[in-house]
Amino acid sequence: MKTATLLALSCLFLFAGCLSSSLPSQPQAAGTCPAGRAAEVDVPGPEGLAAFRERGPAGLKELLDRNADIIDAMDWIQMPLDDPRAVKVRATVDAVAMQRDAFMSKLYSWSSHRG
Repeated sequence: MKTATLLALSCLFLFAGCLSSSLPSQPQAAGTCPAGRAAEVDVPGPEGLAAFRERGPAGLKELLDRNADIIDAMDWIQMPLDDPRAVKVRATVDAVAMQRDAFMSKLYSWSSHRG
């Protein structure tokens, strides 16, 4: 019984150590990405939006990659979802993915894909 308890506690402390090492050591300023620099928006205009949509999941992935700093900042709650940059990225990603909050799920909807 003591061995099982010690083993369980050891696993718990090990897990807690791994978890704490993966979190940022200090809170970031609002509106910055986890790396600490100001996040920049990189979204296409209306004509470019259709091109990203036509490329399917690859277009969505590229858009997510181009705006990874802002998406990471939203994921880590370092940028409020109503920040103008976040609103612009969310709307663009949702339009390409054809679903709401796709910046979190990163899923592409095939409902109207022609390619």
